[in-house]
Amino acid sequence: MSEGMGQQDLDERLRELFGAGAQSQGPLAESGAGLRLTGVDLRPRLSPEQAGFLLDVLSWFRIV
Repeated sequence: MSEGMGQQDLDERLRELFGAGAQSQGPLAESGAGLRLTGVDLRPRLSPEQAGFLLDVLSWFRIV
């Protein structure tokens, strides 16, 4: 994820990868950490693009 990516860009990419029902809320802390994702089904095997996006989001929002 780039520093220029805003919440709207993040949600747009999230919906592209996981469907129209996917959305995010965050950051959850004043420090900028934390993100809540809803409408994301992690049961099927993720595509490389989906996996990469989730890893980037986890890092960007200081979850891992």
